[in-house]
Amino acid sequence: MDSVLRDEMLHYEMYDPSVVHLVNMTPHEITLVGENGEIVLRIPPSGTVARCREEIEDCGTVTAGPWGPAVRIYRRRLGEIEGLPEPEFRTIYITSALVAHAAWALGRRDVVHPGELVRDEQGRVVGCRGLVVAPE
Repeated sequence: MDSVLRDEMLHYEMYDPSVVHLVNMTPHEITLVGENGEIVLRIPPSGTVARCREEIEDCGTVTAGPWGPAVRIYRRRLGEIEGLPEPEFRTIYITSALVAHAAWALGRRDVVHPGELVRDEQGRVVGCRGLVVAPE
């Protein structure tokens, strides 16, 4: 980033509290799409992926129908979050929905996840309409 652009960004950050740094903690580019389908912003991956450890407890099996196969039943608990930095001033971390919900349960309000997905004609995800924040 050139120094003129950096100085301009710092100027806005000083006077506008809505200016934040968005850090993508997923392995995929996040594409924010406007109401008319235009791409508003692309946020590349930061290089660090935030993940939740999972604890799996086997609960047995059930039989699917009178002659069906046995289907494994298990309980999944979210464990420790890995790869999520400590909160930083005016920084919002974009994670998966799973990680965001786990972070919210710990009181983190600087973590969001991609919102309503936008799909192309073939049903492939091409972006999202915004970012989801923690419930109040």
